[in-house]
Amino acid sequence: MNVYSRILAVGMIFLISCSTIKKIDPFIRSKEEIYKNIKTIALAPIIIPQDIPHKKQVEEYFESRLKTMLETLGFKVITSDKYDKVYKSMTKSMGGLYDSMTGSFNKEKHDAVLKHALRQIGAAYKADGVLFSSIMVLPIDFAGSIARWDGASDEVGAYGYSGRCSALSLAIELVDIFSNSYYYNRGGIQLISKIDGMSGKFYSVPLRQLLTDSKKNYNSIYLTLFPLDEVIPRR
Repeated sequence: MNVYSRILAVGMIFLISCSTIKKIDPFIRSKEEIYKNIKTIALAPIIIPQDIPHKKQVEEYFESRLKTMLETLGFKVITSDKYDKVYKSMTKSMGGLYDSMTGSFNKEKHDAVLKHALRQIGAAYKADGVLFSSIMVLPIDFAGSIARWDGASDEVGAYGYSGRCSALSLAIELVDIFSNSYYYNRGGIQLISKIDGMSGKFYSVPLRQLLTDSKKNYNSIYLTLFPLDEVIPRR
């Protein structure tokens, strides 16, 4: 499965399992190849966990900032509604992505829809590539009062503890219209589980408090894109 296929898949799940978080080398293709071959980028709609109550506002915030940063880097950007229209049209023409008898997800249809949607966005809007993005939930290891992952840090809530907690990260991947992956990166956002200092037990951060800190949200976008060029302003 391609990386952007995994981004689409994990966006439907609120918690995924993974190994210890390691530093990512985002350049699947060189920076020179990216700027040579990709001039116009179409945004795919960002995938947000369904449980977030203010999902629409989060989607609008991240798309707006991604668009601005990519334009700062010199790319022409096509908004996600264009890709979404193409993707949905392709999905409809394929009869949907789920088996009509079993209701199970059909990966072959999914891959075919993605392939044709990429080609169509290139033909219809002169896009050279598509940027896929998703808010992911990752288990991360911590020691002391601070957890660090994907370039971000956040207070666990109590000193002297170590273990594993859950955190949000923004994941992005840039692919060309022929399904070739060029760039993949993640930027940490915030913890979603912390430790109560009195009881020493974990608790979940309320959903209404997730993805509401504009500084943390902006920083995650910055972290994913700044390796392309340091012209992006950091708050």
